[in-house]
Amino acid sequence: IPSSPASASAPGPLPPLGSTAQAFAAEIEHLRGAGRGGAAAGGSTWASAAASTGRSNAGFKAGDQDVHDVDSWKHYRQELVSLRSKFILPFACERLVKHSGGQLSLTPWAPQGPLDLRVPETMCKKVSQPISVGLEDVRKSTVQWITNCLPLERLTLKKDVRMFHSVRVSLLVPEVFKLIGLLSHLLYWLVLGVNRSENDQQLTEEALSAMFTAAHELWSVLEGQHRNSSVGVTLTLPALFLTLKRGVERCFEVQYPTFMADENLNQALIDRINTLMMRLFDPDCTYARFGKFDGTGKAIGLYRQLDMQNAANGRTKASTWSNRSTPLVRAALGGRCEDTRTRVLLAHNELEPSSSSTVEAPSPWSAGRQNTLLKVAMGRLSMPVTESLASPPPPLRAAVPSPAGLPLSARGAVAGGVCRAAAAAEARGS
Repeated sequence: IPSSPASASAPGPLPPLGSTAQAFAAEIEHLRGAGRGGAAAGGSTWASAAASTGRSNAGFKAGDQDVHDVDSWKHYRQELVSLRSKFILPFACERLVKHSGGQLSLTPWAPQGPLDLRVPETMCKKVSQPISVGLEDVRKSTVQWITNCLPLERLTLKKDVRMFHSVRVSLLVPEVFKLIGLLSHLLYWLVLGVNRSENDQQLTEEALSAMFTAAHELWSVLEGQHRNSSVGVTLTLPALFLTLKRGVERCFEVQYPTFMADENLNQALIDRINTLMMRLFDPDCTYARFGKFDGTGKAIGLYRQLDMQNAANGRTKASTWSNRSTPLVRAALGGRCEDTRTRVLLAHNELEPSSSSTVEAPSPWSAGRQNTLLKVAMGRLSMPVTESLASPPPPLRAAVPSPAGLPLSARGAVAGGVCRAAAAAEARGS
């Protein structure tokens, strides 16, 4: 656009084509040198771009991969392909059928059933030792992966650099490292514990129940920080799910390299990681997917096939979700709700009312642990803690008069009042 009438009436001569090509080549070489971060004089353009996005050269050298770097994008793309095939729906359900000419099949994550995984006898001794990876090792590995390997920018169509930085910071909290370690121990005893001999020490049901309760407490803290924002639901929590799953997988890779080197056993463990996370925290698989991929033609086709398979197996989506409750509330009940109205409320419109997950209610189920889960559920819904939960629980079979004068057990009184209110509050929130 001419800057003045004079310049419009008397335009200057155009440079020769040869000089234009030379200038273009010089600029390309200039950008290449700046992209390598090696030229102090020639890297001003790249340095200014990095500064505008909040990334300094020192941060880049420390491992903070710049999204414009070609090598970083290649690395992110490879990591994304791996994560999609393992943990992200619907692609994680695809299986390559051997001896079928490259034909693919779909294997949905099982909503119920045991998680036991028998290994060959030659490998029993190697998997007989429980997970022994320390929390500090989990922290170092997770921090390194989130900082240098998590393809966060490729999981969404948004290009907000500040948002990406905020999400990464949200993943680098101590609760994430603790939950990874806790889930690794829980998964071992649910999956590989069956391979231990009778002479080996077995985990008690009380200890398993304690791990289950602690996992729900940690997850409620993490989810409560992000579930009320659009970025939290669409990116932060799904990225957190990816981080947890990858962290558990890494613990098994470090502890059992021979086991993980077997392709079939590796895939079986990946399936159980996805299944455990779904049954514990995400029965609708909301956090196992990303909107960027759900809109692709391949994803739509895979979801259609999965719906057809689920319908053929009698697993159909409910027509309404007005009375759905979270796994936390169902876990607080422990499958032992004695109040009829509460049972009807929780069973109505469930995806599979008759199904009972093997990880939802380990026994023995103490009243004190039930109170802990009820407090977590009420805190998640911003409900005040009642006196019955703040005080020590009465004996399990003791009769406690209800407001209507009907005798209810201690468990029935707690479940019938608090859990029904929690389930109703969740229904209104959904």
